[in-house]
Amino acid sequence: MMTQEKYHNANFQYQKVIDLVPGNTSANVGLVYSLSKLCIEEEKRCDELDLVFKKSLKRAESKDLFIDELLRLSLSADVKTKVVLEDLIKSAIKKN
Repeated sequence: MMTQEKYHNANFQYQKVIDLVPGNTSANVGLVYSLSKLCIEEEKRCDELDLVFKKSLKRAESKDLFIDELLRLSLSADVKTKVVLEDLIKSAIKKN
């Protein structure tokens, strides 16, 4: 779904995985990434992004892996997505 730029569907599928396995780090990363793309590309659900990020970070089995995977995705993302993701990551690092 992500490669086809179907961010709403991808977000929904990641949430389904998290409902089954809440600590799945990749699904939590995908949820945040797909929501950031929804916000940037479609200007939808932007108000949820910070809260979803915080919940996903808290849920992820490995917080370090979560941050690393999200950072890796940001490196290959478009400029706007990169800035949004890096801002979320910086806010999490400052709190720790």
